[in-house]
Amino acid sequence: MSRYNNNGGYGHFCKHYKTFDYYRIGWVFDRYYSGSRLRYPQTIARDTDKKGALRFCKKWEIPFPK
Repeated sequence: MSRYNNNGGYGHFCKHYKTFDYYRIGWVFDRYYSGSRLRYPQTIARDTDKKGALRFCKKWEIPFPK
């Protein structure tokens, strides 16, 4: 993994919340600050419906939650 590579992140996940029948999709990407060699992982999460969750899981090749 390169610092300047635009690979779309890593650690993709999809969770189903049965109480309100929605899906939470998310991923992690690295943020860098000028003058620092350290990376700061940032997590992004979004709520979506079943159609959006299926599309996300298919794109990133992760299992769809049962």
